[in-house]
Amino acid sequence: MLHKLAKSGFGLGLVLLAFFAFSGMSFAIGITGCQEINSSGGYYLHNDLQDANISIPETALDYACIKIVSSDVLFDCNGSTMNNTVNKTIAIFVNETQDNITIQNCPEISNYTSAVYTINVSNLVVDNVNVYNTSAERKERVYGLYIQNSTDSNITNNNIYNTSGGGISGAGIYVSYGNNLEISGNYVNDSGDNFKIGSVSNANITNNKAEYGDTGFYVFQRTGYAYSGNTITGNNASHNSIDGFDLWYGNKTYTFSNNRAHNSSEYGFRLINTSNAVVSNNWATENGFGGFAVEIGSGRGNARLKDVQDVGGSNNSIVYNYAYNNNGTGIIVASDSINNISHNDVYNSNGSGIYLRGTANNTVSYNNVTYCNESGIVIETPSRGTNNTLMENNAWHNKEHGFVVDYDNNNTLVENDAYNNSMYGFYFIDTAGNNFTGNTVRDNVLGAVYSEDSNLTMRDIEIKGEKLNVSSRKGGHVLQMENVIFDSAAGSGRAVNVSVDDVLSSGFLMGWTAEPGQLPWNYSAFGGFLDIENTTPGVVIDNITWHWTSAQSSGYNESKFELWELSDGAWTKLNFTLDEAGNRIWVENLTVASQYGVLYNGTGNFSELYLYGANVSNVTRHGRFNGSAAQSSPTEGGNLTGIDVSSASLTGKWAAFYGDVVGEIVLRGASGSNYVYSWNWTASDGGAVCVSTNSSLVNPNIVLGGTGSDIDNAWNYTATDADSGANTFNQTNCTIDIGAETVDNSSYADTGPAGGFHTCAVRLADNPVKDEMMFCAEIIPGGTTWDGGTGDFELMVPAPEAVGSTETYYFYANLN
Repeated sequence: MLHKLAKSGFGLGLVLLAFFAFSGMSFAIGITGCQEINSSGGYYLHNDLQDANISIPETALDYACIKIVSSDVLFDCNGSTMNNTVNKTIAIFVNETQDNITIQNCPEISNYTSAVYTINVSNLVVDNVNVYNTSAERKERVYGLYIQNSTDSNITNNNIYNTSGGGISGAGIYVSYGNNLEISGNYVNDSGDNFKIGSVSNANITNNKAEYGDTGFYVFQRTGYAYSGNTITGNNASHNSIDGFDLWYGNKTYTFSNNRAHNSSEYGFRLINTSNAVVSNNWATENGFGGFAVEIGSGRGNARLKDVQDVGGSNNSIVYNYAYNNNGTGIIVASDSINNISHNDVYNSNGSGIYLRGTANNTVSYNNVTYCNESGIVIETPSRGTNNTLMENNAWHNKEHGFVVDYDNNNTLVENDAYNNSMYGFYFIDTAGNNFTGNTVRDNVLGAVYSEDSNLTMRDIEIKGEKLNVSSRKGGHVLQMENVIFDSAAGSGRAVNVSVDDVLSSGFLMGWTAEPGQLPWNYSAFGGFLDIENTTPGVVIDNITWHWTSAQSSGYNESKFELWELSDGAWTKLNFTLDEAGNRIWVENLTVASQYGVLYNGTGNFSELYLYGANVSNVTRHGRFNGSAAQSSPTEGGNLTGIDVSSASLTGKWAAFYGDVVGEIVLRGASGSNYVYSWNWTASDGGAVCVSTNSSLVNPNIVLGGTGSDIDNAWNYTATDADSGANTFNQTNCTIDIGAETVDNSSYADTGPAGGFHTCAVRLADNPVKDEMMFCAEIIPGGTTWDGGTGDFELMVPAPEAVGSTETYYFYANLN
């Protein structure tokens, strides 16, 4: 058809030639003044035109300069201008039912009420038309291009400027009731709603630019007119006084993609009473109210939330968009249901990142919300919205909370991450029935979760370095926690897994804490510790349960697990219930005090040792081994010599003590040299000698068997060295009697002649440092020492590897 040739970029002569061949005509008609075109053919302006004098009773306006009342017309301005000084006029008017009309190449149409005005025209082309300064009387609407009820048409490459002056604000390009439309490559500036497109189907609106109007692109549907299949892509809207892109009353598929909305006074993109729209891969930056809005409303303009009314709208998708540096909220959904808000990137909003208000059945998933001036993701409902899902979102570095649920019920929050927010990670206020599962909370300033006057269920949550804060001002709110893991911020490896079933009477704080100082004697810590503080007096938790896995309790006798409380420096064993098969321990009606942990009663595995300082005398230091003399083998040129080489190197890690033991058993006081009675003691009576770098071991010493790995860690040895602790203390199940106690299950080194003296490693703590280790040897009277002589004891000890460095050991003994 003709308009396709015109759009394709042919020069005027070629286009006219093509048209004349089509129509059977042989020449183009030049126009020198305003007139009616009532025959098909090609027309061009011969000169500039002024004003309008052709009556147009078909419209509410008075006159047109060019009135086209025939089909198959090509009108080319041919570089001439059209200028107006009369009110209520149209530059180029095409009346109803015409077909195959092309209007093109108009460098300037200025000061008309409308530049191009068409009604019920099919196969219309408006291309390369420049419109300036439309004007009207006070009550009239002004338009640059007015296209009503057009099909199979193209509106392309036009420039519209300042069509908002004089009358009621209209539009730069207005298209209504159309089908199969191409609207592309147009630029509209300061023209009311720059693009106003209503009730069209199968429109392709691409690569247009709208600046400094009311709304950049205002797309709407009139009541009772269904449309579908429209696409808005690659457009740019900036510096508009209301919104960048508006979609109103849509109820069929509408796709916004790859558009940019910048510096609008209100929203970048706003969907109002709209269903089944897809908004994807768009950019909204530096807009006044926010980036993207999905809402219910009955009016235009300032759509603050308090003005929103419930009308209808659902099933919109806001996906893979970018909302950066907006002055309000990044993405807002208000009084709208069943929308999908996912895979969006929201950054540096002056308000919240994503905000749902008065909503139901929305899905908010896989979004990144960072550095917002308020909270990251908020669900807030004055009239109780329900059943929203927040899944796998990241809310990081926001200046208030990571996630907020306020007066909204039965929402699901799953696998979200709240990190480094300036207040709480998750904040629940007056809610019920929320499913809070699999979320991670870490490094938030005020704490992990704050729940006030809310029924809250938490499952499979990981809280690192922060506290859960729950309160109930009125009482009666239910808190259910299942497998909530508390750990240090860095992840200590000693996390605490607890469940709580409680009807809140007031409030408390709960969080991970480091292991307290001195544990009850003969006990060690199994796992980490929990700090629970009351925020009001007399807090009682109905039921709290500690959990562990079979792998974590491997090597322990679970029957010896006990639940203890540390309050005001005193340890108290609680009245607990232990379920070994279920790997859990719990207590009911716990009055909150301070710190709690599962302790292991070490009877049979731990030993309570009493050791006494020992004097040393007759210290003899042997010369250091400097190696054997070097041996040689002669050779001469041409010889091949097979030879085996053997050598010995002196270790830098180990030293040894050996000698005799003398002593006595006495009855005496704490000071002085006098005694009531003494008993002779000889080495044949037995006992043990122990050494440690700790000069002040305090009785009783609660100890466990140590390992070569403990030695490597404490002395910073490399475990793979031939003379490492693991490769030296490589014998297991050393058993040594020290007083009335037996230390067993320790690693040992077999020194001197095989089967002689053993040096057993003993530790006083988990992951011991040097001062928390001892090395003990049983006293064997006249035993064979390393040099073939005799002695009562012999033991090996670690020393610093660095040449010239020394280790000082203190001697202790217990004589049978």
